[in-house]
Amino acid sequence: MKLSLAVATPEVKETKIGFSGKNFSTIIKQIADAGYDGVELMPLHPDEFDQDQVINLLNSLGLEVPVIGTGLLFGVSGLTLLHEDVAIRNAAWDSYQRIVEFAASFKADLNIGSFRGWLPVDNNNNQIILGWHEMAVDILYKCAEYAGKYGLWLGVEPLNRYESNLINNTEEGLKFIKELKAENIGLVLDTFHMNIEEPTYEEAIKNAGKDIIHIHLGDSNRFPPGYGHIDFAKIVRTLKNVGYQSYLSGEMIPWPNTKTAIKETVKRMRTVINNLQDPM
Repeated sequence: MKLSLAVATPEVKETKIGFSGKNFSTIIKQIADAGYDGVELMPLHPDEFDQDQVINLLNSLGLEVPVIGTGLLFGVSGLTLLHEDVAIRNAAWDSYQRIVEFAASFKADLNIGSFRGWLPVDNNNNQIILGWHEMAVDILYKCAEYAGKYGLWLGVEPLNRYESNLINNTEEGLKFIKELKAENIGLVLDTFHMNIEEPTYEEAIKNAGKDIIHIHLGDSNRFPPGYGHIDFAKIVRTLKNVGYQSYLSGEMIPWPNTKTAIKETVKRMRTVINNLQDPM
């Protein structure tokens, strides 16, 4: 398995989760020097920075880009694909297309988590308003279809109940992607969200199996691995047992500081990976 970190692109100066793009070149060089294999990029406005410069920097350091995240479209701009305001939905779709086109430069897959938004709820009965689930299926299918035009996959990320009311766990994620009936769609599992929503990590990973296309790492407090109570050795072993061989990508609060988070995450996760024994 390979290791990466989620880093915002240069136009994004502050983020709540992941590494900001404020000192992009410096952070990318620190990541490369620490021994990571890649970087998961989180763009906001791909037209507002020199894309060729970013591509050349990553190539010069031998860093891959396995996935492009869309979370900042919601986290910074407040755009969601399921917003009740049609103008915001349209702006979200336009921004998504630009990000897919950016992702195509790296042949990187897409991830949609918080960017999908919340399903509107009837305040009288606390039920999802009729027709919105079907709209979510249509919109996410459209997202997968657009990514597919560039030969890319779309990952749908289950989020905990406090951040979404659509797809909170692996079981719901698997059911949803079956509804989509798209050939280029899978699940992005995030250990932070799994800690809240899954009965056990092992069961969730085994059930998802080959539908897993990417893994996000964050401890129980969303700090780097080792600062909470999640058993990452058990998670990595289970991933290996289901045949997962792709990226483990740190998407977390860079605590206690950027440099320490970069060094400690790769050190701890390399130890976990290297200490794996053959499956029982």
